[in-house]
Amino acid sequence: MIQPKISVIIPVYNTGDYLEETLMSLLNQTMIDDIEVLMIDDGSSDDSRYIIEKYALDYDNFHAYHKENEGQGVARNYAMQFAKGEYIHFFDSDDYLPPNAYETLYGHALKNNDDMIIFNVSYFSFYNNWENILFKNSYNKLSENIYSTSLADYLDMLWDTITCNKLYKKEFLEKNDIRFLDKKIFFEDIPFSLETYLLADSITVINEKLYFWRYRNNKSSTTQHDLSVRNFKDRLDILEVCLNLFDNYHVGEDIRNFEYIKWLNHDLKFFLKRIDNYPNEYYEELLDEVYDIIRRIPSNLFDDLTSYQQVLYNLILDKRYDEVIEFAPLENELYENPAIPQFLDDKYRKYFDFIRDAKSQDLNVEVVNVSNDESNLFLEFEGHIYFLPSQTEHDVVAELVDGNDIYGVEVNKSDNIITIPFERIKHSNDVKVKITYKFDDFTKEAYLKIKKRKLVSFDDFDVEINFRKSFHVYLDYKEKHDNKIEVTDISFNSKEFVFKATSQNRINRMILENNITFEKFSYPVDYIDESTFEFIIPYDDILSSVIKKWELNCEDSLNNVFLSKKYHFFTKNYEIKFSNVKNKIYISNQIYDPIESLKQLNDKNDKLNMEKKKLKKENSSLKKDIEKYNSQKVVKLIDKFKL
Repeated sequence: MIQPKISVIIPVYNTGDYLEETLMSLLNQTMIDDIEVLMIDDGSSDDSRYIIEKYALDYDNFHAYHKENEGQGVARNYAMQFAKGEYIHFFDSDDYLPPNAYETLYGHALKNNDDMIIFNVSYFSFYNNWENILFKNSYNKLSENIYSTSLADYLDMLWDTITCNKLYKKEFLEKNDIRFLDKKIFFEDIPFSLETYLLADSITVINEKLYFWRYRNNKSSTTQHDLSVRNFKDRLDILEVCLNLFDNYHVGEDIRNFEYIKWLNHDLKFFLKRIDNYPNEYYEELLDEVYDIIRRIPSNLFDDLTSYQQVLYNLILDKRYDEVIEFAPLENELYENPAIPQFLDDKYRKYFDFIRDAKSQDLNVEVVNVSNDESNLFLEFEGHIYFLPSQTEHDVVAELVDGNDIYGVEVNKSDNIITIPFERIKHSNDVKVKITYKFDDFTKEAYLKIKKRKLVSFDDFDVEINFRKSFHVYLDYKEKHDNKIEVTDISFNSKEFVFKATSQNRINRMILENNITFEKFSYPVDYIDESTFEFIIPYDDILSSVIKKWELNCEDSLNNVFLSKKYHFFTKNYEIKFSNVKNKIYISNQIYDPIESLKQLNDKNDKLNMEKKKLKKENSSLKKDIEKYNSQKVVKLIDKFKL
């Protein structure tokens, strides 16, 4: 490699449980030969340091560096001196990129020669993926990509404060000497992102989700320690750095005010509402620092905040800290039960207007029960709007949305039950249910949601109540087919899976659908004789999703697909499993570590040996008890005969 197109900088600190999956997502890149990967071990104490050495030995464009622990920002600065690429990407060591990410981003970079390309983000865990509020606010208004724009022209990008979803031109960073803070601190991305936004002459904004940010359920990520005092203090220090950037670069009022509103709605409120979880000896110090920030925010920006926020920040400005501590944790309670707290005096009670607050909130409607008779489907739902007083009068309208067609259906307002005739959705798929709440002076609409799939089954048809992204309800009417598809053999050559199967009735295609992200692939079948056919699934299709959990099904004969036996395949890094689940074939693809598997096997074997010894001991004790009982019985018999 003469000069890499992209230098990928990965600071690594104790992420051994996730690191291999992250590095594999780089190896799976379609332009892997044009990138270099700089892995910086920031003083890890787990297996991370050995993992990056293994990858550096196995792959010429992977390079391992080791240093003492000084924080993620310092590690990134350290790596930038070694970067040779035209562009730099800062990649976290527990996150994930889809295979086409760099090829897509580099194509945009060449097309427009912008200083930076920013792209959409999805949160993910082992079981789910979803949108974070920061990226909803940054990207949801976009109907298409924006090319060669600037911060002044697209202020919404200020909501996007991380660096991992950005491709930076190396020349741009060097020319402006943009670096991370040279100290160990949380949220180091925020001032770095802000400075690049302020100095970039041209920015491309891509709405496509090309970065997947892992949410760790064990909260081991430094940015997920919500209740850490250090987290709160570091956030406040970071906001002070941002205020200095505004002054240094003579930032105008529009940008400043947009950022201030974001701080009031998110950065400050996020920590203040949790303040009662911090040790009380820190209260005054933390609130004094908050005071120093909000006193510099123009007072007119408070006017459009919710009642809760207006009271909270005015209490801080008045330094009535005891009442702040009592009031700050109440936001979630006010969501559900809007009522003015009795301990507030008239000066603060005047800020409350719950109807105004409700107008700024979204309607949420969710299915709580599903039932049916011979002709109708009944969906019982619950609906709520934050801050809305429960006695507020409103009408409820329910409609089916079938593509471009919209049909009204009956809704019982008193019981919150929607009646959907089966005839209305017959021969339809992916029908959504829209609910409208009509008040005297405003209207709210939302699509009905559900958290668990349901099935209504009759002799001739099924109705599936499914969900897709955002958990929106989708009604699928399926006529039943008298068919059974049995997969009798699967072979694998590292690039594709070849399936051999039989079916009672002829079919046209097999469907592979991700049961978390709902990505879908379709494969034609090739019949060998009247009942036997073959089809092929490229392994890249299974690797294409951040969550590699798939279902193999058939649209011509839904939920009638079976394996004759379970199948396991192994690659150097992955284990692929095929099994039967609910009349479909379930496919999982997970990182496979033979050493770790051997450890688990040895642990299991040790446990079994312990249980064996325990049983042997118990058996020995039981044997003695039996011998003792038998000897006593013999003595009793002898005594009996003596009589």
